[in-house]
Amino acid sequence: MKHIKILAALFVLIIFSVSSFASDKELTFDRVMRTNTLRCGYVVLPPQFIQDPKTGHFSGVAYDVVMEVAKRLQLKVEWTEQVNFATVGEGLKAGRYDAFCLTTYRWSNLARVFDCPTSWS
Repeated sequence: MKHIKILAALFVLIIFSVSSFASDKELTFDRVMRTNTLRCGYVVLPPQFIQDPKTGHFSGVAYDVVMEVAKRLQLKVEWTEQVNFATVGEGLKAGRYDAFCLTTYRWSNLARVFDCPTSWS
């Protein structure tokens, strides 16, 4: 349980640091808090994030972490768009989703790539 709390805290930091650029004068964070909805881009990457091909249902560690964080923050999660690592930054920049909802501990060295500059506002 302690590990889940740590992962959840890190995930929240990643979500809102990645998606805190302005869109139409409203910060993404503010819009998420106002609407109580987090729009997620995701990568199907077993075992972290799995989508059942027959039912379309999601599972996996990253899915469980996102859903637990959302539950604790009283947010609804919309799994908006399946992306790949080459396009995730453009989707964030274009505002198609609020966050890249995948645990990124394996790619922490790429964090600087997803630091959204103020020029995106």
